[in-house]
Amino acid sequence: MIGFGAHHFHDNGQGPVPSQNFIPDAQKRAAQSDHAVPTLPLSAIAERDVPAALTQISLSLSEKDRLRVALKRDDKRLVIMPLGILAGQPGAFLTISSAGFTQNILLGTAARQIILPIDRYGEVKISLLQDEGPTGLTLGVGTIYGVSPIAPLFTRGDTALLNVIVQ
Repeated sequence: MIGFGAHHFHDNGQGPVPSQNFIPDAQKRAAQSDHAVPTLPLSAIAERDVPAALTQISLSLSEKDRLRVALKRDDKRLVIMPLGILAGQPGAFLTISSAGFTQNILLGTAARQIILPIDRYGEVKISLLQDEGPTGLTLGVGTIYGVSPIAPLFTRGDTALLNVIVQ
């Protein structure tokens, strides 16, 4: 089936993410904006595996049809983005937007493989759909080089922006 497994999520050598005291919203947003937008290399899905990947993507039937057309025109490609919670409570509700498509995702205790449509070089926007409390939610994205942590998200609407290169 589709390749890059969630088993790639393990301690990245940085140790646990420390708990934070309560920080007012303005300070949290300022702290998040200080982080550079990471560029992540993600694995492309082979053309032969695209039909199976389309069954796993969290889009409506009409959005899947629109995506199929874009894939046939070679405007978009599909990638696998392993995504997991490094610190915070399981059960995170997220919106993930890329290449003009939006998916609502629930993350549990285990990492999950998210199928994303993407341009060859594109952006992925991850937003919270719920408040995560004073310690926030730190996500990790599995890349071909290991797990890359994303700056913590705290309240509904907080967003992380990622640059993606298709490998």
